[in-house]
Amino acid sequence: MKFTTTAGKPFFFLTKTAFVGGTVIEFYDQTYMTETSFQPHGQMMASYYLSTFLEIEEGSGLNLHGGVPGWELSAEDVAFVKENL
Repeated sequence: MKFTTTAGKPFFFLTKTAFVGGTVIEFYDQTYMTETSFQPHGQMMASYYLSTFLEIEEGSGLNLHGGVPGWELSAEDVAFVKENL
């Protein structure tokens, strides 16, 4: 699902069955997605077991990649993703 973070970044997330351990949620940055790059969802940022993501406490955000400014979810973004799984 495509969404815009509270910081204005175009992100995309999806869930899928992992090879081992259940369902995962993957996050992609669509900032630099073009017809020839970062297809079909954008640049992969992070993935988590869905069960782990759902344990994020209400009011908490999530840093998706500490080395890239802007690759983070605010508490509002986390709530939005949880509501739209």
